[in-house]
Amino acid sequence: MGPRKQMTIVMAIAILFTLGGCRGQTKQSAQPTSEWKEDFLPFTDQILKTTSFAPLRGKAASTCDLNLRVWVGFGLKATEAYFIERNGHVWTAAYLRQALRPGEPTQVERLPPDGWVRSLWDRLLKAGILSLVESDRTPPMTPDGTQVVIELCRHGLYKAVLSGDPFVHATPAANRALAVTAILEHQIGDRLPVRK
Repeated sequence: MGPRKQMTIVMAIAILFTLGGCRGQTKQSAQPTSEWKEDFLPFTDQILKTTSFAPLRGKAASTCDLNLRVWVGFGLKATEAYFIERNGHVWTAAYLRQALRPGEPTQVERLPPDGWVRSLWDRLLKAGILSLVESDRTPPMTPDGTQVVIELCRHGLYKAVLSGDPFVHATPAANRALAVTAILEHQIGDRLPVRK
């Protein structure tokens, strides 16, 4: 087969993929759906059920000033979450830990509002929290590995990012997610009462 015929076949395949991708496309919503969100976000909603926190998507997202939720886990250990919220000029932070026994409530530690939360947000900005990109693709994961889900709502705009196990798949996105998680674990984790 000559080079011209090979090029024609490659172009025909590319056109078919493009047309297949356009079929049934609708205007992109503010909250794109993806397979991973259908698996992970209902799980985080379940963790929130025994707390005073509501899911960040939907109505809550439309009225938020700034709200960051970083969920770490989804493997064999309890899932933990670090929350930062700004309402007007008031900054607050919280830590959640999933209950592993049925019927037990989620552990919630609310940290006193203080200037350190604003400084923490500034550190997260320097670590690239805003450069994390929402993706419809599920990154490679390991069954017992740690996954990181980052939910961010700013001025009513919501996005969610999934990083595969950052300890196994060292992609630039996973490295940024790992940096964000390390900052939160240090800054919030060090202010918690003794963690079980």
